[in-house]
Amino acid sequence: MTTEPTIETLMQAAVDGQLTPSQQDRLDRHLASHPADRARLDAMIRQAGMMRDSVPQPDPAQLDRLMRGARQSTGHAGFRRLAAAVAIFALGLGSGLFLSRDTAMPVTVMAQAPVQAAAAHALYSPEVLHPVEVFADQRDHLQTWLSNRLGAPVIAPELGETGYRLIGGRLLPLGHGPAAFFLYENESGDRLSLFANLTTDPAQTSFQYRRDGDLGIVFWQDGRWEYSVVGRSGRQVIETIARKAHEKLI
Repeated sequence: MTTEPTIETLMQAAVDGQLTPSQQDRLDRHLASHPADRARLDAMIRQAGMMRDSVPQPDPAQLDRLMRGARQSTGHAGFRRLAAAVAIFALGLGSGLFLSRDTAMPVTVMAQAPVQAAAAHALYSPEVLHPVEVFADQRDHLQTWLSNRLGAPVIAPELGETGYRLIGGRLLPLGHGPAAFFLYENESGDRLSLFANLTTDPAQTSFQYRRDGDLGIVFWQDGRWEYSVVGRSGRQVIETIARKAHEKLI
């Protein structure tokens, strides 16, 4: 028996522009009688637009020189990792400020987090010897170190029930402050990451899904904490893991 998608799923698909005509009709009928959901969907669409517009345009000539240099100096696997590093540089993720292409106005760190989470995953997940700074066998030290650097308790959630085990973590820069990066792996070698950072604007948001090339990203905010789960698995897998992580973090 086919199960109808939930209204929450339809709203996420509406943000992504992936509704079928029948799903659009069902959602429209729901929103007509649920103004609170209409307002929430409008906010989700605005936020998605802000995320798209937050990525500044790097200088094409400079970026081309960096990429050509990467191709000449590395092999195929090395080029992919270096390309991710170039992407982080080009996006200005360590600059503390994102500028909108259209308005040249600063946007919030909230728009930065999922973008940097995806870039960090692309850069570190292929690494064999040094994917993290502190490995899982020093879990207590990892959590204490990151908690001290972020200024609030940081937890590396156990995701063993999903089939993914913690490899370890590292500290990364994000705008005006640090972020925690945790890397997980399952028995088949598939890796996903959890990116956590603090914001000065507390809020509660629902899970939001984005696709960036072959990477899926689930992003949400819980109070001052913003979280992103990134991986190459399908949407359902990543969303399930994000919900399991959320259960461990609350």
